[in-house]
Amino acid sequence: MPDIYPNEAFPADAAIALLDGTTDPATGLPYVAKGVGPASTPPYEIQYNRRQQRENRHLALIAAGLVVDEGGLRIGVYPFDCTLGGQHRHFGGATNQAVPDNATRYVFVDASNALQIAASEPADVTSFVPLAVVTTLNGAMSITPLINRARIVVPPVGAVGGLIPTVGLSIGPEDEPSGGDRVISVQLKDANGASLAARSLMRLWITASEYGAPSASGHSAAVTVGEVYATELTDGAFLVITDDAGAAELTINVSGAAERYVMAECDGRIYSSGAIDWT
Repeated sequence: MPDIYPNEAFPADAAIALLDGTTDPATGLPYVAKGVGPASTPPYEIQYNRRQQRENRHLALIAAGLVVDEGGLRIGVYPFDCTLGGQHRHFGGATNQAVPDNATRYVFVDASNALQIAASEPADVTSFVPLAVVTTLNGAMSITPLINRARIVVPPVGAVGGLIPTVGLSIGPEDEPSGGDRVISVQLKDANGASLAARSLMRLWITASEYGAPSASGHSAAVTVGEVYATELTDGAFLVITDDAGAAELTINVSGAAERYVMAECDGRIYSSGAIDWT
């Protein structure tokens, strides 16, 4: 299906006339005023070339990574910078690169920063920088730029899941028929639900109502896995450094029947254990 292009309307003539002699704030490009000529100060040539110089600097950013036809079934590539495989890279450009006639070739820079002209792209889209598709037919060449695929990237959650910490809580059984200890296990996880083996600072507290304020009434509590960085309320609220597996445990002792909640805060988000009942 062919691309659809919008029919952008021009502003009114009167609005355009008001731009005369002004400078566009978003780009720093001046509008040469009406009446400027060779005798003006500075003359028209200087004013025009000033604008062209500044505009060309802006266009150089757009040209970065652009594949162009050099004639004679040869292509060139403008230099560009990118980040690939977690490393900042600079590709110094290329010229006089041959492409076969009556063929379709993909032009890209691979993980070793080498220019490739191939019949297909790698399957792993994170392993290369796409530049263009070059199609040749009877000595004629057409080039479809692909560099915007590298410029505009929305990574899937899986690609950044390790950067988004979440918390999972699990509740152990009562160790006595009536009341007693219960162990609440807390595990740092990524956005995909996989455990993160990393030390993290968490806030853990016990409350009588979900998302309520810390409470130390009617129970005792201690951090049994992880390191207590600070006790904010004895038997009620703790700032905890998880172990190197991303885990912490809170042991709560209640005598008799009761209901409690354990809340865990990590990276500004709060997670609930749900109701924990002692029978």
